[in-house]
Amino acid sequence: MSRVQAPAVRRAQIVEAAKRRFREAGFHTTTMTDIAAQAGVSVGLLYRYFPSKDDIIRDIIEADLQVQLQTIEGALDAHPDDQAAALDALIADLTKLAADRDRTLLMLEIAAETARSPTLGKLAFGIERRAKGLIAARFGGAWPEEERETRIRLMMNMFTALGLDVYRDPSNMDVAVRLTTQAVRRVLDLGADPT
Repeated sequence: MSRVQAPAVRRAQIVEAAKRRFREAGFHTTTMTDIAAQAGVSVGLLYRYFPSKDDIIRDIIEADLQVQLQTIEGALDAHPDDQAAALDALIADLTKLAADRDRTLLMLEIAAETARSPTLGKLAFGIERRAKGLIAARFGGAWPEEERETRIRLMMNMFTALGLDVYRDPSNMDVAVRLTTQAVRRVLDLGADPT
């Protein structure tokens, strides 16, 4: 890396290098020395940007969760008066996230880390609660209260499952997307995809 790079650029490059390393070896096996080598910086410089590996992990987790939240907000905001178009956009945009194989690898690490760390779990839960609230506000008006949380959680889990399925067998993506779309519509009680 060039010494003249802006701190934000260098920080972003370190995070991207850490992601590559984490995808290869996982969060816990990877060391700060590994990340520094992957990023092409000294360990001392790495510690100037991130005091610990946990800080890098937190940065990655928070960014990923924010992308999910912004994806949901963007799809719903793009079609404020058209329920069907909003659902189509939501499914399409969440499918794009699920189809990203590199993201899926990191998502598995993120899920494990947020389950192990109360601090990261709280962060994830807060952002997830906001995402679920957006979906409930848009689509959940007719659902019984005791079903609302379960319907939304199942819907979100379907995209996680889609990501895993596409990761395992990318050649099956069209079928997996079609079936996921149909299942999401049924869980949200908005009818099956006509295709």
